[in-house]
Amino acid sequence: SMAWSAHFVFRDANTLSVWSDPNSQVAERLALSLADQPAGTVVYTAFAPRMSYTSHSGVPFLAPQVTGIDVLSPMTADTDVPPLATRTVFAFLPERGNELDVVRAVHPGGVLDEFRGRDGAVMLLLYTIDT
Repeated sequence: SMAWSAHFVFRDANTLSVWSDPNSQVAERLALSLADQPAGTVVYTAFAPRMSYTSHSGVPFLAPQVTGIDVLSPMTADTDVPPLATRTVFAFLPERGNELDVVRAVHPGGVLDEFRGRDGAVMLLLYTIDT
């Protein structure tokens, strides 16, 4: 019946997350976080080599007002850290989370948001700075 079909599809909002791979979960969380950011926001993603800003089309689709820039090389020195826009978000996968300390030293005073997967492990770090 139609009622059963609708119930089956909508019964659990987390069904996608249960079945999607970790990279898709990261992209979904990033897209939802960026969707409400103001126009002109720049996000620097420390995702390489595992994924990129555009590896999941949902991110630019849900946040077209945000400019995404992949930081391919590790930010290990002050000179590696890119400049700020009006609002800047630095996004880190856990394996590159140590670079957050370098970014914080160059651009202090931001807000850190930590997102965990269903297993409780950190899957995404967002550090947001307004100038």
